[in-house]
Amino acid sequence: MDGHKSRVFSACFRPKSAHELISGGWDNTIQFWDSRQPYALKRISGVHMCGDGLDISKNGKELLRKQILSCSWQRENSIQLWDYGSGKLLVSLMPDSYSSLLYCGKYVSSMFIACGGTDINLFRVVDLRSHATLAMIRNLRGGTYSLDVGPVNPKHAKKIRSLSVVSQLAFCAGKRIYEIDTQPS
Repeated sequence: MDGHKSRVFSACFRPKSAHELISGGWDNTIQFWDSRQPYALKRISGVHMCGDGLDISKNGKELLRKQILSCSWQRENSIQLWDYGSGKLLVSLMPDSYSSLLYCGKYVSSMFIACGGTDINLFRVVDLRSHATLAMIRNLRGGTYSLDVGPVNPKHAKKIRSLSVVSQLAFCAGKRIYEIDTQPS
């Protein structure tokens, strides 16, 4: 298989690279690309993407290697981390008993991810160290189809010098946009 055979829903550049990117879609694959090459370089199989559920870790200092986050629209193994270099599965996360068919997911920092989906309409933040859900909003009036990670609010970052300071988050669910401004306690 060279390239996708069905709809593509997510694409993500490798941080600090103008040429390397990954993509995912309905054909149950994540494809690895180099814009200087005419064909896909490799693929990961078994990941059903229906939204913007791919991300690549930004900060290699805290991680031993670049990792791919896949948040997929499937009952089993919907949150997975992959090694960017080899394409091998590192871990499937089961953060709690509320499973959801995921549409979107992003790294918030090297320690946290955010994701959302349907069939328990929810938005959650997961701690990558403990694999536990830190925060969750469930039973939303519609599915969570999109999210984005903003900057750390400067007034909160000055109050506390800690790795646990989390960026601002925004997500869309149903007909609403929600903004989460995290503050130190």
